[in-house]
Amino acid sequence: MIKTNFAVLMAERGLKISDVYEDTGISKTTLMALAENTGKGVQFDTVDKLCNYLGIELKDFFIYSPYIWKVYKKDNYEHKEEDGDIIAINLKDIHSERTYIIKIYFFSPKHIDSPISDDDIKLWVRLSLDEESGNVEYMEFYNFVSSLPILFQTHFYNEVIEVLKKYYLNSEKVISAYRYDRYDLNHEKDYLTDITLNKKDKIFISFFDNFASAFAPKEVQFDKIIKID
Repeated sequence: MIKTNFAVLMAERGLKISDVYEDTGISKTTLMALAENTGKGVQFDTVDKLCNYLGIELKDFFIYSPYIWKVYKKDNYEHKEEDGDIIAINLKDIHSERTYIIKIYFFSPKHIDSPISDDDIKLWVRLSLDEESGNVEYMEFYNFVSSLPILFQTHFYNEVIEVLKKYYLNSEKVISAYRYDRYDLNHEKDYLTDITLNKKDKIFISFFDNFASAFAPKEVQFDKIIKID
């Protein structure tokens, strides 16, 4: 997988898209696609002009990772728990291809284990790699994530979030979440609570925390707050 380092290079120099456009004549549409890594390709002349403009070598403009991955919703999984939600990550490199299963757990932000202090958070989502269903290569997955350059790591997490938003975290969706909260230590209330999501609701997402990802190193644990579209 190849990405450009253009956004970082601009930030290091205090440049904006409009500055580069005025100085090089390269269209804003092209520059935006390069900065956001959304284009299908780039012309050699454009890269040559930008390398000269930024005073860099070609190797500084691109970032390469030997992995190709696809994140998607998976319905048929033999180890799937009843009413359990999962997504899959198909990971390829030059030597192998494997599919890893990510389990999705929904919690009330008032749950006793919650790290959340923001009262505006509507839902806590915890993502855990399935380490127990014969998937003995789980450390290879963690090594893959931790070895990614920051740009690719961010891209990976964002792809997972987009799948979550498409299938699970959308407006008017009703989520059954674990509700044991810090004020109900005897668990006298119902085990689950229904949470209805609305536009602009804030969701706290925890990647590979210690809930069910027992072997996940700190390098892959990541939290992010998103808003419902």
